[in-house]
Amino acid sequence: MAVMKQAALFGLLAATAASAIHISIDSKGGNVTGGFHYGLLHEDIDNSGDGGLYAELIRNRAFQSSKGYESSLDGWYPVNGENLSLSTSGVPLSQALSTSMNVATGSTQGQVGFFNDGYWGMDVKVQTYHGSFWVRGDYSGYFTASLQSNITGERFGLARVKSQSRAHEWVEHEFTLTPTKNAPNSNNTFAITFDAGAMKSASLDFNLISLFPPTFKGRKNGMRIDIVEALEEFHPSLFRLPGGNMLEGSSNASWWNWKDSIGPLKDRPAFAGVWGYQQTNGLGLLEYLEFAEDLGMDLVLAVYAGLSLNGDVTPKDQLQQFIDNAMDEIEFIRGPPDSKWGAVRAKLGHPEPWKLEYVEIGNEDWLAGAPSDPDIQVISSGSVYDGYDIPSPGAGDYHLYAEPDRWISEFGLFDNVETPHLIGEMASTFPNGGTGWGSGVLRPFPWWGGAVGEAVALISYERNADRIIGALYAPILRNMNRWQWSITMLQFAADPAMTTRSTSWYAWELLAAHPITETLPASADINPLYYVAGKNEKTQAHVFKAAVYNSTNGASVPVSLTFDGMAVGTTAELTVLTGPEDPYEVNNPFTGVNIVKTAKTTVKSDNNGTFSFSLPNLSIALAFGVQPTRELRNMTEEHDSTTELESAESGQHQTLKYHLLGPSLTKAGQDSVDQSKVSEIIYNASKGSKFFNREEAKDKVLTQKIEQILTKKRRLEKLDLTRESRAADQLIAELEASRDLTQRIVHIDCDAFYAAVEQLDRPELRDVPFAVGGGVLTTCNYVARKFGCRSGMAGFVAKKLCPELLLIRPNFEKYATKAHEVRDILANYDPRFESASIDEAYLNITEYCTHHNMSADEAVQQMRDEIHAKTKITVSAGIAANAKLAKICSNFNKPNGQYSLPNDREAIMTFMHDLSTRKVNGIGRVLERELQEIGIRTCGEIHPHRQLLRQLFGEKIYQFLLECYLGLGRTQVQPAEEYERKSVGTESTFRDISDAAELREKLRWTARELEKDMQKAECKGRTLVLKVKLHTYEVFTRQVVLPRAMYQADDLYQYSLPILTKLQTESEYP
Repeated sequence: MAVMKQAALFGLLAATAASAIHISIDSKGGNVTGGFHYGLLHEDIDNSGDGGLYAELIRNRAFQSSKGYESSLDGWYPVNGENLSLSTSGVPLSQALSTSMNVATGSTQGQVGFFNDGYWGMDVKVQTYHGSFWVRGDYSGYFTASLQSNITGERFGLARVKSQSRAHEWVEHEFTLTPTKNAPNSNNTFAITFDAGAMKSASLDFNLISLFPPTFKGRKNGMRIDIVEALEEFHPSLFRLPGGNMLEGSSNASWWNWKDSIGPLKDRPAFAGVWGYQQTNGLGLLEYLEFAEDLGMDLVLAVYAGLSLNGDVTPKDQLQQFIDNAMDEIEFIRGPPDSKWGAVRAKLGHPEPWKLEYVEIGNEDWLAGAPSDPDIQVISSGSVYDGYDIPSPGAGDYHLYAEPDRWISEFGLFDNVETPHLIGEMASTFPNGGTGWGSGVLRPFPWWGGAVGEAVALISYERNADRIIGALYAPILRNMNRWQWSITMLQFAADPAMTTRSTSWYAWELLAAHPITETLPASADINPLYYVAGKNEKTQAHVFKAAVYNSTNGASVPVSLTFDGMAVGTTAELTVLTGPEDPYEVNNPFTGVNIVKTAKTTVKSDNNGTFSFSLPNLSIALAFGVQPTRELRNMTEEHDSTTELESAESGQHQTLKYHLLGPSLTKAGQDSVDQSKVSEIIYNASKGSKFFNREEAKDKVLTQKIEQILTKKRRLEKLDLTRESRAADQLIAELEASRDLTQRIVHIDCDAFYAAVEQLDRPELRDVPFAVGGGVLTTCNYVARKFGCRSGMAGFVAKKLCPELLLIRPNFEKYATKAHEVRDILANYDPRFESASIDEAYLNITEYCTHHNMSADEAVQQMRDEIHAKTKITVSAGIAANAKLAKICSNFNKPNGQYSLPNDREAIMTFMHDLSTRKVNGIGRVLERELQEIGIRTCGEIHPHRQLLRQLFGEKIYQFLLECYLGLGRTQVQPAEEYERKSVGTESTFRDISDAAELREKLRWTARELEKDMQKAECKGRTLVLKVKLHTYEVFTRQVVLPRAMYQADDLYQYSLPILTKLQTESEYP
């Protein structure tokens, strides 16, 4: 083993012996820009619109037709053998939707109808779906809309809809549907059935049958949440619409006319898609504009120029119609609400104009043009490299789908080009050394080497951000069930678990996260290190972006980076992305394994103000720092005013001190403790330890993250957030409608449980401060809590707080026995109580109270008395309308008390209004601090900030916080084993181990423990995850997809050992 280690070390040293690259960055003299745009192009290719970004679940919902596409019943199937046919007889639903589905029944009784299998399935979760359908025919009964498994037929949820249909008139029916359980997979269908016996017509006609899950920001006719969130997370700031070939259409008689894509869905005709399938036009211009608004993206509007894919060229004397159409479109987007098309926009719900700065003429049509409006930058659909001149001040559009080496060869392509350009479409699509477009075969997915090549290109463009508007990845989305183009940034299917961020996504996300508004001159040459440096005027951060591509012998590249004027000891966050040894590996949606490794470290400038670090071959790096420069410090010294710097340093220490207080700050028994004194003791006691260093680094990262949140908040506050407020109010109304005040839920919490059980055996400990645990405390008695001791605290720190603290080794067998005694009593009040942990439980006592004619307060008091009498320990309880509130209430009158919150909305809202956010289960130290920084300290303060929350924190936290504001929570209580298990795991803490044999034995023991847990859970696993916490308190998590489902310890050990071995190598030889 020692020989192997030595060989590995020598190999590493040999690989890192390359000469260092010294880069000196000047403090001025660069290019001031508006901030380079990273963005995306979207067109409906690969079913990325219908069946993808557009959240509609029903395929072929309106039986549309268009040039080259006939109406059909594709996606529709009869229930109970009824006859389905297309009908064009009678009055159509609208001029746009002239064909409907006729359902003729031969039965005189029973349920009949039809179902739709969606876009290769439907994701069914316990959430509210909004649906509608139009019916014509004489029927007096009820319609049943339902979601069910296409495999077993199990029904997950239904809605009964009273028929309003009439014999000769189309009537719309709307409904909401909330499944009662999650479907195990996405192979599900949507059905509408009705009672044949209540039909007075021989048949019924149906059209525009629609079903939407919750959408991004709750928009009607909106976007799929998981896909938009993945797009939003890569920080796009520029959006080109409506895409490439889709704009042109197959001919000049079937181009994408934006006017067909606005207004009510029943008035939108289909679009003859150019990628082998028809489009519904449900995802229209208005939806695109709202999408851009929601993600904070600027617009590049492409307008039709009279050229189409089949070679149609519109004569000059016939172009005016398209010019007029383009001007109408521009007016629709940015015109005042009293203009002709601005008024149409206002009528559709958006009176405020959108900002529009860029308009492109056609798509890859190589048309040049100059602007007639000084506020608009006209972009020609071609580049100066396409062999023609672009009249000033027009801009060009450069498209490139290439092999990685091409990006390298073109690194300086725009260094001396004066004409501004948009990089309107780009992606690595072909391998180096291949035949490129000659083969017509793209790689199956974006690969790591291709992502590094893209990063080099993006760096080259950002170096020239004074003349490059931005770069757009295209195409952006691919449905894994049908595609025409394999290379996309994201892949997806009906099941959100398939939504996959490609290797390119990680490259673009890193570089887009910190835009440069002023590039700075640098001294060093490029190759194999390609870089750009500058600063951001908004965040005052210095930024360095780099990629290493094909270094000599694949060696790592040592870098020394000096910013002119940078102070000694300045810290910066360095993020490095690396891939596997094989650069052609991919993030495969079918395995779910992310091959991109992200390493974040803090680097500090030396006595010369220089940062030093090493970057591996085929890596992408970003460093940014916001510490003061030498110039600033000199100025403060000259003015004898160091208050600001001292305040910043003090503020940083204060946040760290609060962070060190730990996750158990809100534990009962801490109310009278001077937490500032406790934090000072913890700070001084742990300073210099590995734990302290790790926590300090985490606090700095959080501080930087908060600065980004505040920067985004300041930007948002400059915008009109009326729509955000309305969307939040709509969601609040929907959440309010789900409030259930019919149940009485109880949360039981045993008081200082481990300590209480120990005290039964040793009554002399009653007035002695003691804790159970050693290196880390698992619990403390209430005497010790008065000194600030609490669970999760390091033993040596607790001793500093309370030198007399007695530490007792835990006896888990004894605690489990006592817990069983308590649970026997709980079962008398709710046989289906839910164990939350060994010393906590939830009960629904509604039925018990009704049966025994008792109030909830009386029943809980009786329960607590019974537990104390039989077990000799005390419990505290919270009583409320739901589990979340009950959990909060149980902490109010500890120890040995209970608190009851009435099942009354006004009482609940009052209770939550002044409640500290930290007291809500699910809000920890990190989210608490983030909320405090934007002005939210209590749950009542959530509402005034509601218009900011989704943009700052994402959809899930946004909804969670609104639920907290309303005091909503679950009322379902059931045995823990009945919940769907997504994972089974075992974890243990032990002393520092570095011996390889001892580590392997610990891994084997862990595998055996996991086998026991999996046998108990009666399950097998396909993804194995290994989590390792180092003595430095760093945590590493790695996973591997197993070749088959397994549970036996030998198999688990066999597949986890290589992960451990690799982690050892990574941690020993960084």
